[in-house]
Amino acid sequence: MSNRPLLGAVMLKVVLQVALVYVPFLQGIFGTQALPGPALALTIALSSAIFWAVELEKRLKIYLDIRHSISNR
Repeated sequence: MSNRPLLGAVMLKVVLQVALVYVPFLQGIFGTQALPGPALALTIALSSAIFWAVELEKRLKIYLDIRHSISNR
């Protein structure tokens, strides 16, 4: 999180996308419709699955590297 401009751009993108879906005035212009809660939760869970899998892989690699370093002493 050291790249503040990139973080700001991502945050702005998220805010604008949420506005396109949930602000009634913008819904009419862009033809969007808000998802019901359960559908939105499922969408978020499925779209973040790769992120969580990569995070788990990184933590497992760190754990195994530490364990390997200790056993080689």
